[in-house]
Amino acid sequence: ERYSPEGRQMLALDVTDDASVRACEQQVMQRAGRLDALVNNAGYGLSAFAEEASVEEIRAQFETNYIGVHRMCRTVLPIMRAQGHGRIVNISSLAGLFGTPPSAHYAASKHALEGYSQTMRFEVAQFGIHISVVEPLAAYDRLRTHLREMGPRSEERAHPSIVVARTVRRVLRARNPRLRYTCTPLDWMAAHLRCWLPERAMHWIVRKV
Repeated sequence: ERYSPEGRQMLALDVTDDASVRACEQQVMQRAGRLDALVNNAGYGLSAFAEEASVEEIRAQFETNYIGVHRMCRTVLPIMRAQGHGRIVNISSLAGLFGTPPSAHYAASKHALEGYSQTMRFEVAQFGIHISVVEPLAAYDRLRTHLREMGPRSEERAHPSIVVARTVRRVLRARNPRLRYTCTPLDWMAAHLRCWLPERAMHWIVRKV
């Protein structure tokens, strides 16, 4: 069913709180009667070198970026299973494939999300539920800022939120969605460099960036 912009309403949701997640799910089901897609986009980056972060900071990072995703999936999967279909898109990062400083614990949370998504994809396929991850080049946001200052052409290429939204739309419209999606040719190249290049060369590139 298509809703007019006037008919849409934002719902409060805290992915770190069980009661908030349940309340949001109940409101969605009361209004729509079904739940076809979940996009897990809540998350933040902890900018700290590995030894600098406190245990409390690391717990908070995982509570949102990983456990929050599981909390949402655990809530919607019974509904999708009963429907016989559904799509879950987890917003990951290329940091989930290779870490870049100073975001060791952010990278760790995204590594966990990658493994979780890949495993769950196998588990729920029998119920007609598809799991995909979108991997923007979030680790290079500061590089995007630098490129944005170099001229209008660079600025046109540096709209990560729009690019990610379009990629999510592509996932939801795909007949048979893949497990992993990158957002731009640069993202695709970065994701595959770790497979093509020796570890020493990849390490040198990350340091230079």
